[in-house]
Amino acid sequence: MSEYLLEAKGLRKYYPITGGILRSKKIGVVKAVDGVDLGIYDNEIYAYVGESGCGKTTFGKTIIRILDPSSGEMWFNGTEISKIKGKALKELRMELRMVFQDPVGSLNPRRRVKDIIVAPLQIHKVCNREEQTKRVREFINLVELPSDFMYRYPAGLSGGEKQRVGIARALALHPKVIVLDEPASSLDVSVQAKVLLLLKKLQKELHVTIY
Repeated sequence: MSEYLLEAKGLRKYYPITGGILRSKKIGVVKAVDGVDLGIYDNEIYAYVGESGCGKTTFGKTIIRILDPSSGEMWFNGTEISKIKGKALKELRMELRMVFQDPVGSLNPRRRVKDIIVAPLQIHKVCNREEQTKRVREFINLVELPSDFMYRYPAGLSGGEKQRVGIARALALHPKVIVLDEPASSLDVSVQAKVLLLLKKLQKELHVTIY
């Protein structure tokens, strides 16, 4: 069994370029991720860096199976995950979560904070309604937001507060790994520092691997 918690070998994600009449002919590919090897240990913090457009977001989404890889192999906790589907993939998504780059676009403006955080618990049928509400309150407090924020809508939150809601949603299922796609890039400098310090604190308290 591999010593890594999350591992990739030769990971590729290509997008077809089409042309011709009705754009039905494949004329090339965009190599968003091209042969990446990676090994991530349990309970660690990792960072991947690169210029804009180099494939960081695509790689993050692919390694946790939000996107399907074009080729290559991936393992999580010793299990090969590059081709799993159905129930096995749904169960995997309880363990591998993502915090998206845009804190505005990643939150449904028509749903209250409570409903946003509780959604993954409902999808995966984790605990009863009373316990779900308790867990939402727990994670609201854990990301250092007041409890009454549960009943607010995203429009009433600042950028930093929205990102904290996204972090709470990702952590609500107690995953082993969370992938953060430039979690502070769209925030003011003063807010960036607070969010990054919060993530470091949560990693230690929850023993979660952050990538």
